[in-house]
Amino acid sequence: MKKNLYYATVYQRNNLLRDFILSFFLGISSYPRLILEVFLRKNMGERYFSLASAITIAVVLAFIPMSILRFEYPLFTVIARNLLYYAFLAAFLVFSAFRYREVKREPSVFDFARFSKTGGRVNPIFFKIKLFGREPDIRTVEIWYEALPFFVLGWLLILLGLGTFLGPLLVICAIIYSLSHAGGYKRGDDFLMDKIDEIICNEDLTDAFVKDRESPRGFRWYGKKPSSEDLREEYVEDICYEDDEDEATEAR
Repeated sequence: MKKNLYYATVYQRNNLLRDFILSFFLGISSYPRLILEVFLRKNMGERYFSLASAITIAVVLAFIPMSILRFEYPLFTVIARNLLYYAFLAAFLVFSAFRYREVKREPSVFDFARFSKTGGRVNPIFFKIKLFGREPDIRTVEIWYEALPFFVLGWLLILLGLGTFLGPLLVICAIIYSLSHAGGYKRGDDFLMDKIDEIICNEDLTDAFVKDRESPRGFRWYGKKPSSEDLREEYVEDICYEDDEDEATEAR
């Protein structure tokens, strides 16, 4: 199979800042998303949800107030002053146990009955929220609707002075949840658009390079080329394409 060198060299343009931000939030999103997902999702994949990770998160979060306030208050006072926070962690562990039981009941991934990295089933209630009369799609739900309740609750706790630790935790997790899903969808969009653009480039490149014809789909040849049309036609394959097998051989 031939690789389009011209497309890969000339048309591969990236927004470095945007890609860095989205990749950053995707990279750190696993634990913050899990904190919310145990309440939002059901039937997650066995390689997506881990009870050990959930327990680790709960333990780490439980020690945060203790480590920050250890010089000001005794242990029991710290817990008493943050009952809402520790109640949330307890609920998180309970729901994590529910999610673990669901994973164990699912069909075996080795029988090709289930995608092991599935994010789980989205609560159908989110699809009943119709803003401006429009039913939301899965993209809107995952980026906005699922994170919004936790974001609003977190801000309310902060404004009311009830969530010294819980409020910021929910707000931060909601932001990461939203941005990480946005990054995932952007990557999916870019993957498909790259494939489509490369197909168009493959179909229109010869006319653009050899015949100097302008593509009706917007593809253009950038740069100089041999003045002879016969020469262009003779070498278009060598100049613009590379065999994947040759590339693999060179890599070895």
